[in-house]
Amino acid sequence: MLHIDRCVCTDCTFEELKELAAKKNLDFRALSRASGCGMGCGLCTPYIKVMLATGETVFTEMLTEADVAREVRNAKSNSQRTPESAT
Repeated sequence: MLHIDRCVCTDCTFEELKELAAKKNLDFRALSRASGCGMGCGLCTPYIKVMLATGETVFTEMLTEADVAREVRNAKSNSQRTPESAT
């Protein structure tokens, strides 16, 4: 089973990136510039994008750009729901 929880180029965990993004209100590009993550091999890019959309910091499968688009859409849809519409 895969356990993907960090950018291997910078050895920075997604949890650390999530905290930095929240603390400084950073989007993907600003987070990449601040941390260097996503700027080396780029393999962490889809995971960081999903992390920013969902808060998830540990992944057990490889993500593609199509997965990112779906997860971001789902996160936006879920955040727009009101408690009344969720029932």
